[in-house]
Amino acid sequence: MTKQSPLGKNINFPKAFSKDLLHPISRAEQRDNMLIASLNGYDMWNIFELLWIDQKHFLHQNQISIKISCNSEFIPESKSMKLFLGSLIYKTFENKNQLYRLITNTLNDVLNTSVEIYDDIYENTFQDHVPIKVAKDFKLPKSKNTTNDTKRLCFAPFRSLCPVTSQPDIAKINIRGQIDSEDIDSLSSYLGSFFDLNVYHEKCIEQIYLKLIECNHQIDSIEGHFERRGGISIIPVRLKT
Repeated sequence: MTKQSPLGKNINFPKAFSKDLLHPISRAEQRDNMLIASLNGYDMWNIFELLWIDQKHFLHQNQISIKISCNSEFIPESKSMKLFLGSLIYKTFENKNQLYRLITNTLNDVLNTSVEIYDDIYENTFQDHVPIKVAKDFKLPKSKNTTNDTKRLCFAPFRSLCPVTSQPDIAKINIRGQIDSEDIDSLSSYLGSFFDLNVYHEKCIEQIYLKLIECNHQIDSIEGHFERRGGISIIPVRLKT
């Protein structure tokens, strides 16, 4: 792709609708040659401030979530997504379904995949938080894997850094699986090793998922509920294959 990413740059808010505002990023390049045989899952994009105008010129605001397969060829750069969605205010729509179709068709074309739109945001259903210990050089040991009991653990607050701006990205990391109680402390320290690593949300969750599988943890799912910026939050979800 020859277009320059707007991330980390001062960009004026658009004054007209344009599909060209979207900047796709190659998943393969973002993964930086990670050895991935197969992954199952998706990325949920929560859009909190979707503004649009109907054909009678009334203004509306909707909250939606956009589901993108983790096997899509491309993902949207987050700032370009904000600019594209913001430019929709310069069109009028018969109803929200017409709006959603335009968003869906545009993302399908740009990302070379099939996205889904839901008429609500994707919520975090995990409640109890396990604290994370900052341990920058921590190496995750192998799990003895002695339990069949399924646990739902939410580790928070998690911190990593944006690879472009180096600003902190804060999240809650949900892990569901057959997790030994004696492994919880080591999982906490492993997540703390991301404290000052520059890594995209999606790659971050994939690294965690693959490392846990490599270390003999029986994991059903991992979700990274990253805090929103500019009215958008990204929740990568990776599932047992």
